Amino acid sequence: MFSIDTINTILFASITVLLIIACYMDIKERNVPNKITLLILVFSIPLIYLNLHNIGFFHFAYLGVFYWGYCRGLGGADLKAMFPLIFAVPNVMVFVFSVGIIGVLYIISDYLRNKEITWNQVSIPFFIPIFIGFQIAIWS
Repeated sequence: MFSIDTINTILFASITVLLIIACYMDIKERNVPNKITLLILVFSIPLIYLNLHNIGFFHFAYLGVFYWGYCRGLGGADLKAMFPLIFAVPNVMVFVFSVGIIGVLYIISDYLRNKEITWNQVSIPFFIPIFIGFQIAIWS
């Protein structure tokens, strides 16, 4: 049989490929199909099961913050992908901090490139910070 490390590697690699596809679609079309986010959930479920002993207060606190943002109209597919990834990554604080910092830098750089737009019209392909944050979290 496969060792747990091999299974983890396969699952993380699968999620990485899905995030790359999601990044491409988010940049090109500003739309990520639900099939992609559903597949991210499917590949995250075994990782969540293997990570049950590490799930604690911070996971649910971050989940609450992201749910609050979702109810306020932030995101769509990117937040749907964040929900299972919060529980699947080995270090949720590194993941959320990385996504947050990279996301803020990405938003600032996008705003500086497009100064004529208003914040109500901004559409940021946020799968890029999610992808980078995921990579930082699994390699840290």
